[in-house]
Amino acid sequence: MNFHLSPDLQALQLKVRKFVTEELIPLEAETEMNEGRLSPEVRARLMRQVRELGLNAMALPPRVGGRGFSWVAQTAVNEEAGKATNALGWIIFDPALALAAATPEQIEKYVRPACEGTLQDCYAITEAGAGSDASKMATTAMMAGF
Repeated sequence: MNFHLSPDLQALQLKVRKFVTEELIPLEAETEMNEGRLSPEVRARLMRQVRELGLNAMALPPRVGGRGFSWVAQTAVNEEAGKATNALGWIIFDPALALAAATPEQIEKYVRPACEGTLQDCYAITEAGAGSDASKMATTAMMAGF
């Protein structure tokens, strides 16, 4: 098995490394001193850069507004993004993969805006015995009013 990245994935890795090194890491101390918060202006600038670099919504398929990155490509991105503190690394926004199962109406109202960064999604699990493992949940969630 070949564990080397293809030239395209090496270029992606370098692009993310440059963004993390030049844009995120210089904000580390300021962000930590501000309890992990970014100013709205800085956050907007970084999110715009993420979109321009084509790094947003990497896990979701193009049919719902995502980039459709392979697992290997996502790993290459996340490995580089993980070099910054979480408050900064998460600026490379990637809406929940579960959104790929949305209805056409939900895709237009929620998923595409989440992929564009104009709406934020949230994914949480609170069920005894499941912890953060969604595959162990016994509860069925229903979306009301959507």
